[in-house]
Amino acid sequence: MILTRKPTSKWQVTLPPEVRHALQLTQGEKIAFSINDDGTVELQPVTTTLESIYGSVKPLQSPKDFNQIIQAVAEDKAEKYRTISKPTAEKHKKNENSK
Repeated sequence: MILTRKPTSKWQVTLPPEVRHALQLTQGEKIAFSINDDGTVELQPVTTTLESIYGSVKPLQSPKDFNQIIQAVAEDKAEKYRTISKPTAEKHKKNENSK
């Protein structure tokens, strides 16, 4: 069966109902175009999308607890601040005692 359609000025073509039924397409589904070496073009429905395979692969590591990460970073910064501030505080005490 050969079906013909005329492209619009924007090169858009409406798929004939026979093609939509043969590909089992519904509105909004994507279509893949394959251009063969002999110049023929094949249409195929796109059945695999990121949304369709989401969750099908288990992560290598468990998800991170971001609250725990934030707490660890805050503690690390506080420790660095204490380490930097300690010599300054001791120096300040020596200056007060010498007065």
